[in-house]
This record gives sequence, C-alpha cells and structure tokens, in this order.
Amino acid sequence: MTTLRQRMLEDMQVRNLSPHTQRIYLEHITRFARYFRRSPADLGPEEIRAYQLYLRNDRQLAVTSIHVAVAALRFLSRVTLKKAWVIEDVIPAPRVRRRLPVVLSPEEVVRFLDCLPGLRYRAMLATCYGASLRIPEVLHAVGEEAEGANAVEAGREDVKQEAPDDPTGVASRSEGTCCTHTSSSGRDARSCCPWTRRSSSAWSC
Repeated sequence: MTTLRQRMLEDMQVRNLSPHTQRIYLEHITRFARYFRRSPADLGPEEIRAYQLYLRNDRQLAVTSIHVAVAALRFLSRVTLKKAWVIEDVIPAPRVRRRLPVVLSPEEVVRFLDCLPGLRYRAMLATCYGASLRIPEVLHAVGEEAEGANAVEAGREDVKQEAPDDPTGVASRSEGTCCTHTSSSGRDARSCCPWTRRSSSAWSC
C-alpha cells in the first residue's frame, strides 16, 4: 500500500465513512491512477477533466456511477491532497435529470375509477386522489379509523355488561343522572327527565 493510499484511507476512517464507501473510493482512485499510469498526487485539473470524459464517452457509465467517481476525486483533492482549488469547478458533477411524476388525465381517472368493484371503493379512492393524499397518509388515516371503531365497540360492550336488559344503556344513564338528584328547592328533578316520564302524574322510577 502506497503512502498516499494509506493517507486517504486514514482520512476516511477519521471521518467515519462506512467501510463500503472507503472501498469504493479507493477503487475509483486506483482506476484513475492506472488510466494515466501516474500517482494521483501528480495529476491536475486537465487530467481529471480527461478522465471524466473517458468515463462518460468511452465507458458510458451511468450518471450515478460518475457521481461516485466525482465524490472520490473530490475527497482525494480536498481532504488528502489539500488542493487549493475550487473543487466544484475543477471536478464538476454531472447533472441528474429529474423525471416528472406521471399525471393522469381526467378521462384516465374516470376510466380507472369505473374499473373498481363497488361504490365504496370508488368513493374512497376518488377522495384520496382528489385530496392528493399519499399512500402513507391514507394508511395512517385508516389505522386511526380502525382504532376509533374498536374504542366505540368496546364502549358498547361495557354498557351491555352494566345493563344486560337495556342494550341501549338509556335507562341506566337516566337513573344515574335525573332520577337520583333533587333540585335546590327540594323538588324532585325527575320532572326534567324525558326517559322516566310516563304521564303528567306518573313516574317510572
């Protein structure tokens, strides 16, 4: 292992780069040196430019692969060799083309919704699409709805256990509120309770 290679390896270790990144960077610098058959310390901006053209035109590497080679060359020049260059100008990175997302036309959206089985699914997906919801947001909303439904069902079960003859829980609630209290004047407060009133002169509790 040459002194320059050892120095670059130590610089990457000090900066806590992953072992995979260290190996990839060293491989790119080794290829760079082999291409010119010289030490990278003796190569300047013109050689770097020529090597980038070689990667793009001769080897026809993908943009992402060239980006990795550029990152390795930048690390070597800026950190290990401490070159007083404007690194972004001397070692430019290729532009990455960003693809626009596919946007369906109104006719395609209608045709897609018509393929769904049942009104329920069409309404659900139409709402999600119209609100521009992402899949994680939809799943989060569905999870909250399921938790709410479970809580309501658990509450109903508690009411049934407390009053098995009264599934709605109306009588038990009325007895716990209106029928057990009197007003400040001493008058029975059951006169305000619509569930316990049979007639104008009779009460159920």
